[in-house]
Amino acid sequence: MKHLLILCFGFLPLAIFSQKMFQTGEWCAENKQNNAVMPPNGIDGRSDSIDLQQAWITLDLSAAASQQISGNCRWTFTPKLNNADKLRFDLLGLTVDSVVLNDIPVGFNRFGEQLEILLSTVLAAGSANSVVIYYHGKPQKDASGWGGFYFDATYAFNLGVGFAADPHVFGRAWFPCFDNFTERSAYKFDIYTTPVQPAYCNGIMTTDEAAPNGKRHRSWQLDEEIPSYLACVAIGPYTSFKRIYPGETNPVSVEIAALPTDTVKVRNSFLHLPGAIQAFEYWYGPFKWPKLGYTLVPFGSGAMEHATNISIMRSAIDGSLGFETLWAHELSHHWWGDLAT
Repeated sequence: MKHLLILCFGFLPLAIFSQKMFQTGEWCAENKQNNAVMPPNGIDGRSDSIDLQQAWITLDLSAAASQQISGNCRWTFTPKLNNADKLRFDLLGLTVDSVVLNDIPVGFNRFGEQLEILLSTVLAAGSANSVVIYYHGKPQKDASGWGGFYFDATYAFNLGVGFAADPHVFGRAWFPCFDNFTERSAYKFDIYTTPVQPAYCNGIMTTDEAAPNGKRHRSWQLDEEIPSYLACVAIGPYTSFKRIYPGETNPVSVEIAALPTDTVKVRNSFLHLPGAIQAFEYWYGPFKWPKLGYTLVPFGSGAMEHATNISIMRSAIDGSLGFETLWAHELSHHWWGDLAT
């Protein structure tokens, strides 16, 4: 208990810094109680009846300069109850072009941030199914300014939470999902960009190749299940800073996406990363993810603990040790938050 108390009080200032919290009192409990509204659908019980097993997100971000995305998300899923006759996903501000259920086009309705898919047949409990949602448009930021999807010159990236959203999950800003803390799924990504803007996502990269029309194609895969807010994508003029550090049971593979001119700063600012991994493994157990990643993004308000690919503000990796508590805090989420939610 003594160590737990030290952890909680020691990390409180870091949590306040790393996920906005710059306006004093803005997100305090009293303010939230007085001003927040209930979610439009009350308690989200979708995960009681549908198990979303894997999201396969295919996105073309080669037009990121125009702040547009296009692509599809294929969900494999299994009903937990008999007689399932509809699916309801969350999707914010993006245009749905078509929906295909088990290789058959089906109808759909939009109700604000909700996408309701009309099932062509009643689905039985335990049956294996897939639905593909094709969509395009300009993904949005959260109303607070912290969270959602960002475009900046040659970059595009998401931050998986929104502080004006209640609850704070914000995967729906860029792909259809059950946007709650309950549903955990595996993820695959196929991302198409310009040749000089390689994509970084959750998990392990399985493909990096030239694609038609002068585009670059990268595939990433995370078999460990995560909720929607921990899924991520980032593109930019990146190179990879890679290291392998000793772990308690297995080596820990580290990949940091940074500008080529920033790699010396990366090495110096992350000087104590091996020690941080060792300390967290000593107190909390082995690192259980296939990779530890950081992506430096042009953002000025902290970092976001996307599983295996943390987004962190580029200005914090300045070659000094001044912000090492920030990256260490985000690393700690791979035990508390990402692994145990």
